[in-house]
Amino acid sequence: MPSFQPPRRFTISLHARRSKRGLLTPYIYLFPVLLLFAVFFVYPFFFSFDISLSHWNLATLAKRFVGWANFRTVVHDPVFWRSAVNTLFYVCVSVPLSVALGMLYAMLIEQTGRLRAFYRFVFFLPVVVSVAASGLSFSLIYSPVGGLANEVLSLFGFSGRAWLQEPTTALLAVVVVGVWHSFGYN
Repeated sequence: MPSFQPPRRFTISLHARRSKRGLLTPYIYLFPVLLLFAVFFVYPFFFSFDISLSHWNLATLAKRFVGWANFRTVVHDPVFWRSAVNTLFYVCVSVPLSVALGMLYAMLIEQTGRLRAFYRFVFFLPVVVSVAASGLSFSLIYSPVGGLANEVLSLFGFSGRAWLQEPTTALLAVVVVGVWHSFGYN
């Protein structure tokens, strides 16, 4: 059975009008996003790379090209390597720990029972508490004088510590804060 086809001239003119309009429309919609992407990501990326290859005195705004000398200086700096090891330790401890604890707690929430609402509250508490409030709370918990962590340790007969001032405990204390803060997201 033959199908109805409109006259050829009508199809061509309609197609021609749609193709001219259709070619420009996606670019009009993409332009604001591409402009924001270029302003806030592409330009800062190349600008920071240019800064990394130069010695720039911000007081006088004098900028001198030094090439890879800044990178050679960083590679031979022991503070850089110590911070790289600390970052690696933080990532290797906090990410698996926060995912595992989040998964275990999610399974606990799925259990039916009277405490289900309380478990949900505790699970989503880090999400709704601001970073400033949680930072202040943990600084009080880790306080060397009268902090909650030291008070709990004293109940068991241990002496208090300066959690954030001692190099042996500071990184672990920060890991605990990071795990707690990402708890509701995992």
